[in-house]
Amino acid sequence: MDQFISSQSMQRSEAPTFFGNLKSGFAGLVDFADPQQGIHGWILRIDRPREPVNWNLMACNKIILSGTASIFREDVSSAIGQEALCTLQISYKDFDEAALSAVHSADPSARLSVVIAESGEQIAWSVERPTVSWLVLNLLANQAPTGKPIVTTQVAGGDEFLLTGSNETAHLASKIEPARLLDGMISHRPPDASELSLVDPPSSGSGVEGVPATLHENTSKDLADQNMCEEIAVPEQAERHCSVKLAADGKPVAGIAFDSAFIYHGAVCVEGWFFGVDAIELHYAGEIAGLSEIALFDRPDVASGFALDERSAKGFVAIWKESEAPSAILGRAADHAADDVLLFSSQAADKDIIAFLTQKPNLLGFVLRKNLWSREWTKLIASMVTSSPGYFKKARAFIEQAKAVPNVGGLIVGWSVSEPTYQILAVSDDGSVCSLADAVRWTRNDITEAFGAEFGAFTADAGFLLALHGNITVDGTIKLVVIDGNAAFSLANSTWCAAPSDPVSFAQWSFTLPTEAQDFHLRLTRHDGPIIAQLIRRKNAAVEAMRVERLDFGPRPQTALCSLSIPLYGRFDFMLHQMLEMADDLFIRSEVELIYVVDDPRIRESVLNESHALYQRFGLPFSVVFGGVNRGFSAATNLGVHHSCGRYVVLLNSDVIPVASGWLEKMLSVLTTFPNVGAVGARLLYPNGTIQHDGLDFEWEPTFNAHINVHPGMGMPPPASAPAILTRKAVTGACVMLDRSVYEAIGKLDEEFLIGDFEDSDLCLKVRQAGYQVALVQDVSLVHLERQSFRDIGANIFRERVVRYNAWRHEGRWSEEIKDLKSFGSQGLLS
Repeated sequence: MDQFISSQSMQRSEAPTFFGNLKSGFAGLVDFADPQQGIHGWILRIDRPREPVNWNLMACNKIILSGTASIFREDVSSAIGQEALCTLQISYKDFDEAALSAVHSADPSARLSVVIAESGEQIAWSVERPTVSWLVLNLLANQAPTGKPIVTTQVAGGDEFLLTGSNETAHLASKIEPARLLDGMISHRPPDASELSLVDPPSSGSGVEGVPATLHENTSKDLADQNMCEEIAVPEQAERHCSVKLAADGKPVAGIAFDSAFIYHGAVCVEGWFFGVDAIELHYAGEIAGLSEIALFDRPDVASGFALDERSAKGFVAIWKESEAPSAILGRAADHAADDVLLFSSQAADKDIIAFLTQKPNLLGFVLRKNLWSREWTKLIASMVTSSPGYFKKARAFIEQAKAVPNVGGLIVGWSVSEPTYQILAVSDDGSVCSLADAVRWTRNDITEAFGAEFGAFTADAGFLLALHGNITVDGTIKLVVIDGNAAFSLANSTWCAAPSDPVSFAQWSFTLPTEAQDFHLRLTRHDGPIIAQLIRRKNAAVEAMRVERLDFGPRPQTALCSLSIPLYGRFDFMLHQMLEMADDLFIRSEVELIYVVDDPRIRESVLNESHALYQRFGLPFSVVFGGVNRGFSAATNLGVHHSCGRYVVLLNSDVIPVASGWLEKMLSVLTTFPNVGAVGARLLYPNGTIQHDGLDFEWEPTFNAHINVHPGMGMPPPASAPAILTRKAVTGACVMLDRSVYEAIGKLDEEFLIGDFEDSDLCLKVRQAGYQVALVQDVSLVHLERQSFRDIGANIFRERVVRYNAWRHEGRWSEEIKDLKSFGSQGLLS
């Protein structure tokens, strides 16, 4: 039996309203009772929603008016996922003489009810159920025939109401109880002694809303006596109803109820209770909320209210992700022993979430687990989780470091041990959350020694490193939270400290944190890799707007066939060696623009002083560009190209020294002769004359979990030079020439590698992706001192991890393309 009385105005229900799915397979609700528009609602045949349903408007056992619910209703159709012809409309103009006569004979204090003609069951009202007197008043106001004499009567302290002069309406006027009129509405009256409550108000101090206290002993008898036609009143305090199935002896055998429902930051939350069934299902918008979305717990208060065994009634809280509140939710027992239906309204979002969670501290773990995707939920729950109680011995944890870059992310380092069934989460007060199951782990002998007796083998790999990504704030709180069933406790907490915001400085700190070599690529993917990548992008965006200065030593060329871009970092003495060779090259003097890019503020002044002396000595014009900060190899090279004017661009390391004139002309001839070549490189030698570079290849490195760049023939004597042009998979960026249009079309050198490495193979793979070939001129040789400036970036372990980072990034972009190059003939001749 389903009932509901709202404390809201009879005109409309603004709060979330609830309605019942009746035992015979119908559902229904009276939406509002309006003085002008009449009584509206809907009645649905659940299994055949397009089949109309006949209804009777009744007072006690008397039928006042009959009709059919048969018009399409959009919100109900949306809720059940199919067309529903179910609209209930009772207009005052529908009342003919027979209906007016029935109203005349009814008790004016009796409550109206809407009954399904087929089953004899009542449908619920989402507003206060009006009386016959209320109906009389509105019939008088809306049915007065034109031209009828108007009768004025005094009621309720002298207020005047206009009545028509027809016989029936005159009789109806006599039914009005003057003392019960209030602003055109009938005031709410307490239930008569004969109106027994199925769900009584909660006992004082129960602390739980809408809990049934007792089941009236005579409920079953009274229901039988009234032939299901008079709705049993529900006290106003119980702002919801329940659906309870009674046995022949009047004892409750099954029931379902919704206590409340709301939507909060993208999650629907529903709470209620049930008894007498093995399991329940929640249906919404054509979906079913699975058991993983429902938390169950004992409700001894419900059991006591229905005189049941104290563990036989279960409370439930269901939470699932939903951007908008569903129109309706059906709570159904698996065996259909009882059903209940909940209708949402826009006010459902106004639920006091703090009060909800405060009343259910033992459900914080369930709520957190169901809302890990929502920062607002996790932020709220993190603030409410308290330290683990003394009896809890299933997990231990500690945070040793917690450093973050505000609004980017941070790393936490520490240790944890637990039994395997327990989940530990790192939760920041900004709502960022991550499971320690995703952490990078390593062995901590000190933790094994300290907790081995308590946790045994579960102390293996106790050390962890974990990243949280989000709007983390320095001085904010980070907690390690363990979920114990539906509960949650804090195992450890710490305060976020500031981490370096410069990408290189951040990497210098984070790369010192322990990680086994074979796991470093996993760490980069899940943890500090995304943080470093975001810091690089942020830095690049910032330096893009910085002032760039260019100083010319000698006349600046207005046009040039080729432009050389040469970055300087750490050392600048190689400028002298390059000038010694290039100053005698007539092609360079006449057709080439030479640009040095200072990428190290520490050497700027020294470079400028040296540049003046070099120009005075060699008379070869060149320019010095300074970008204000260290931008990295790729960005510095691109900056030089940006400030150049040549049709062809040459990327040249400062430690690559020509050994003879004519090298640039030979490289240029490849691009002008073969339009299908997009990039051309040169053979590079060590100072001892052996090969340093004769083209790049890719080799799988298991400890990196990535392909790395290798130089076939490295360290071997070079073969006899011949004027051959060889195709290569890639060539080094230490010396490579491209047409400016191709260089710009493919996006130039990628500036998001850390410091520098792999940007040259990335460039060549982009050339290939654009449909060009990569070539090498075999009879052009330059000396490469190799990585002279790279040695200035730090200790060996840091340099090795920079290479790992760049290999990880390169692999993520080009893995499939590199595999496709396995069959490439690296020694093929261009013809």
